[in-house]
Amino acid sequence: MKRDSTKITKATTALRSKADAQLCAEATVSGASQTDLETIRLLHELQVHHLELEMQNTELRLTRDTAESDRDKMELLLTQSKITEQVLNENKILLDKLSKTLERRVREGITELRKKDKL
Repeated sequence: MKRDSTKITKATTALRSKADAQLCAEATVSGASQTDLETIRLLHELQVHHLELEMQNTELRLTRDTAESDRDKMELLLTQSKITEQVLNENKILLDKLSKTLERRVREGITELRKKDKL
């Protein structure tokens, strides 16, 4: 469980760094007062967080699409296996009937041979 949280933390840090770098490349500030700088910093943090959420949303959509695709494949396999099972069951029933018929005919043939031997 600890490794999973480490992976999540690394992924989150990577996303945040990527979003921060993207925004830094887009905007530069020069000659602003301390209050303006604080406002700009807060706005920057908000923009980074917003962009990070958009990136996470994109990843979640891709994961959802993959999961849906895998689910569809599993449903197809399940349907095919049910059909295969039904065919096998029908063949087993047919083989059982053929086996019983063959067994009955062999017994009848043996009985006839015994009757002929007695005559």
